[in-house]
Amino acid sequence: MLKQTKQEAAEVQRGQTAVHAATTESQEVFQANSDSYNGAIRENYSWSQDYSNVEVRVFVPKTVLKGRQVRVHLQSNSVCVRVNDEAGEKTLMEGKFTHRISTADSLWCLEPGECVLLSLNKASEFWWSAVLVGEAEIDVDKIRKERFVENDEEHAVLDRLHFDAQQKLQGKPQSHEMQP
Repeated sequence: MLKQTKQEAAEVQRGQTAVHAATTESQEVFQANSDSYNGAIRENYSWSQDYSNVEVRVFVPKTVLKGRQVRVHLQSNSVCVRVNDEAGEKTLMEGKFTHRISTADSLWCLEPGECVLLSLNKASEFWWSAVLVGEAEIDVDKIRKERFVENDEEHAVLDRLHFDAQQKLQGKPQSHEMQP
């Protein structure tokens, strides 16, 4: 009986080592991708972060082309993203955040047929190990914490998000609704 217990313990140890190796390898892949830089790729979304913001890309079906097909409910401690397409309403992301966000400074927009882009402003400045409670965590000791300067593409995305938020508040068409 003791021999079997040692054998089981050895199998568990091998399994934990394999999971750790897979996690380390995945994190290296995440770091190489701008959509998951300092974050991760999950089944329905990817996320990246800097010290004060988290950017989440929630993947949508190709048929989701208009903002009115999307419902985003952001609270300081939770999120819900739903879409309507010919298959009906579908929840793509829902749960409690691992840390609080500032809803007044957080925005979202639709990249038609691609994703709902959430730009979340962290309520406290520190590195997140996960976006939602219960998801697999990343090792924050292995992320690149020195990247603070945004590139031109990131500036353009943030400018567009800000423009779209202002347009939405005024009841005017957003950038994706203005394109021919």
